[in-house]
Formats: sequence, C-alpha cells, structure tokens
Amino acid sequence: KNQVAAPPELHARILKRVEECFLRFQGLVDTPIPTDAVPTDQMLVFFSGSTTAGYVHPKRFGNRVFLNLTLVQENEAEFMRETIPHEVAHIFQMHINERSPSHGTLWKRLMRQFGVKPQRCHRYDTTRATKNKMTYKYLCNCRVHRVSVIIHNKMVKGQKRHCKLCKKTIYLGSDKGLSL
Repeated sequence: KNQVAAPPELHARILKRVEECFLRFQGLVDTPIPTDAVPTDQMLVFFSGSTTAGYVHPKRFGNRVFLNLTLVQENEAEFMRETIPHEVAHIFQMHINERSPSHGTLWKRLMRQFGVKPQRCHRYDTTRATKNKMTYKYLCNCRVHRVSVIIHNKMVKGQKRHCKLCKKTIYLGSDKGLSL
C-alpha cells in the first residue's frame, strides 16, 4: 500500500488516540506488551489507494498501526471510536496468543472489554479511497461492492463471492455495471 503523509494536526490527533487505546488495553490485560518496540513517532503510518480501513502486523512491523488516510479524513469520529481500538486490539490479541484467529474469541473479548462492538468489517464509503480503475458494481442485502474486472470475469464463469457482512451472494448491480 502507498504510504502518504497526513496533515500534522490530523496526525497528532490520531496518534494521541492510538496511544490512549494502547494504554487502555494495557490496563485490561495481564500480559504486558512491550511499548518500546516502535518509537512513538513511527507508531502510526498512513496509506492510500485501498478500501482497507486499517491493519497491523506486529510480527512484521512491530506495534505500528496502518490507517487509510482518505477514510480517516472522511470518517474521523468513527475511526476514533471504532477503527483505532479495532486495530490496537489486534496488536494485543497477537501478543497474547499469536495463534488466535484475527477476529476470533480473544479479539472479540478485548473489544467488548474496551467497550466497542466487535465488528470485522467497516461500512465506510470507499468511493474516493480507491485508485481510479475499472470496476463492476455488485450488490448484496446490505451494500454496494466494487469488483475488479478480473474478479468480475471469474464470477461470469461461475465463481461465487459473498458479502463479509451479510453473508449473501453478491450479484451484478445493473446491465453494464462498469464504472471508473
């Protein structure tokens, strides 16, 4: 994913929330998490060109939190309330038991203890967050999905795809469905 710089004020607000979440989770668990694994000024990384809201990978990147700058700018309050705790919970979940599933029982328990509903996927509008490329509009019971030409061609040949939220099979949204 393409790393990008955030406006300094936004970066400072988001970093403060990451640190708050880290300290709060630290108080919820028995297993101390090393805080010196990543210097504070490198704890937060922004990226662009993706529909992913955020991710962490402690084994590979230390305790860094990666966030989609476009989605943060468009949904800052929701990021503060849900996405940042979601990603920090993953750091703790992986340090406590690296074999536990990403969105499994341990992660859900941490999220509930933190006071946030454990949800695997975000519902942000990702229209402006993605690169300008050809996509097909597919639908399910709960939202619009943008599908690449490659995935669309596989689906035309019979491959099924399901929404991660409502679990229903997605289907082509219109006759052409193609958009930029």
